[in-house]
Amino acid sequence: MLANTELDLHEEDDQTTNETKSGNEVFDKSPMQFPFVQKKDIKWINKPFQEPYINLTDLEPIDCPSTIPQPYEYFTKYFDQKIFEDLSFYTNLYAVQNNDFSFKPTSPLEIRSFIAIQMMMGVLKYPRIGMYWEQKFRVNIFADTMPRNRFYSIRQNIHIINNMDIARDNTDKFVKIRPLFDALNNRCKQLPVERNISVDEQIVPFKGQLVIKQYMKGKPNPWGIKIFLLCGQSGIVYNMILYQGVSTNINKDLQKNFGLVLSDKVIMKMGRGTSYEVTSTLGVGLLKWCDNKAITMASNFITSGKPESVSRWDKKNKQYVNIERPEIIKLYNKSMLGVDKHDQLVSYYRVYMKSRKWTLRMITHAFGMAVANSWLEYKQDAENMGILKKDQKDLLHFKTTLAEELVMVGRFSPGKKRGRPTSSPSSSTRSAECSSPTPAKTSSKALEFRPTEGVSKDLFGHFPAYDDKKEVTRCKNKICTELFYYKTSFLSNGTINLNLSITSSI
Repeated sequence: MLANTELDLHEEDDQTTNETKSGNEVFDKSPMQFPFVQKKDIKWINKPFQEPYINLTDLEPIDCPSTIPQPYEYFTKYFDQKIFEDLSFYTNLYAVQNNDFSFKPTSPLEIRSFIAIQMMMGVLKYPRIGMYWEQKFRVNIFADTMPRNRFYSIRQNIHIINNMDIARDNTDKFVKIRPLFDALNNRCKQLPVERNISVDEQIVPFKGQLVIKQYMKGKPNPWGIKIFLLCGQSGIVYNMILYQGVSTNINKDLQKNFGLVLSDKVIMKMGRGTSYEVTSTLGVGLLKWCDNKAITMASNFITSGKPESVSRWDKKNKQYVNIERPEIIKLYNKSMLGVDKHDQLVSYYRVYMKSRKWTLRMITHAFGMAVANSWLEYKQDAENMGILKKDQKDLLHFKTTLAEELVMVGRFSPGKKRGRPTSSPSSSTRSAECSSPTPAKTSSKALEFRPTEGVSKDLFGHFPAYDDKKEVTRCKNKICTELFYYKTSFLSNGTINLNLSITSSI
């Protein structure tokens, strides 16, 4: 359905307003303001839809930040500390309820690290999870943050609610992950909406046993869980509904407002390019257009409009033919790609895992949607601030930076260990290295890994440290060429005098 106003499927409003003027009708009412009537009481008039005069209000201005926020700041607007605290609490509770005495209580910081590891798995895509901890393929952000068995243990017990609190007469099939998607949806509703928006379905890949599992032919992932998304042309999600059949959380009275006319078989016999439309007394136009198959569209501001001629391939005559296409089809195709774009961004670095738990798949998908929305917000802010495209983070670097910040923000960085490493290569590896005629050259200068800006400015664990060095130290900033040193002196009154000297490098 194409509408010129925002549609909120959860809100009930019995107040209606209807203003008409001579000539073009003016409808000053949103879809939620239609009176609730039965389908049998709707009167359809067999005449073309008369387009109303629409006075669109200005879009809400976007507040541009003074400085570009870090990925962690965007992400925490979707899932704040309260979400990670709930995940930690109910994960511990679920382990106790299952008598898992080997499970050590987790914390919000460890849950954050667990989510960050899942994000990095979607980026690196090793064929087996255990390979991230193996000596040959070791990934530091995995092995230094969490042991492999601990990762498996958290993944087995992770929960967002108490299963004992689920009512016996519960009809919400997504109750186990509802708080997570509610938090995600609440943030999406706060975003300023674009002019052109569209509603389409998204499939979360899942082939396990589940009552609400759907099959959609022609989709990249035909089997899975269906979610209806309200997206703009940029791909940003503004609202969503988790589809669960007849128990989907939609106003029951709203479903009685609209009905379909003229069967598909009848209009297919009329030939390609045929369109048929009717108008209801509620100010809604219903159009059915014949292309390769019958397409039904409903709108409160346009149907046929100004038809245009488009080229289509005729299989029977094996040639291109020109057919008429209503204007509503053109506008829909122009705005409908937002959901597909968002789905594409989520699928680039999706976490594929072999698990029978649909809740685990939905949890990782919720965080994936938050990352995609956060990156799109970052792109908008960067463009509004005039940052060049080459200086902006792409989705890959945005997600890896976010994963690092989720692990490191609020955590003490472990100091460097002195001496020989605890683990040494195996004898077979040493013998292979000894027999190699050209051993690999190693640089004598140790590599230095600096934290991201979000980690550096989290006011935790890395304040300036003072030492007895008297030599000049080079600034660590890549774009700085200055040399500096600190000089401190203790005065008799107990105060400390700090002098900072900066000299240009030669």
